Amino acid sequence: MESKESKRANVSVMLKKKRINNLRISIDMQKLKDPEVQTKVKQRINKDFAALKEDATDDINVEEGWKQVESKIINIGPEEIGYTNMGYRNPWIT
Repeated sequence: MESKESKRANVSVMLKKKRINNLRISIDMQKLKDPEVQTKVKQRINKDFAALKEDATDDINVEEGWKQVESKIINIGPEEIGYTNMGYRNPWIT
């Protein structure tokens, strides 16, 4: 009977480094200095919060109410004002 020889192979694996997008995007707050943009944002805020007020019921708890307000505020900025491209961040070098 033949003896079974186990064969081993050396395997080398190099993992690819995951690239993180270092692009910083933020809302362009300089546009709020323009009176036309200010009025558009104010109108949008009044419209959205009037709709929230109409939909509000007494059975909504504080957490759900805050989530609704937060989502409205977060969505108004990019839609009405827009983003500014602040460029790429350099990685921290020590």
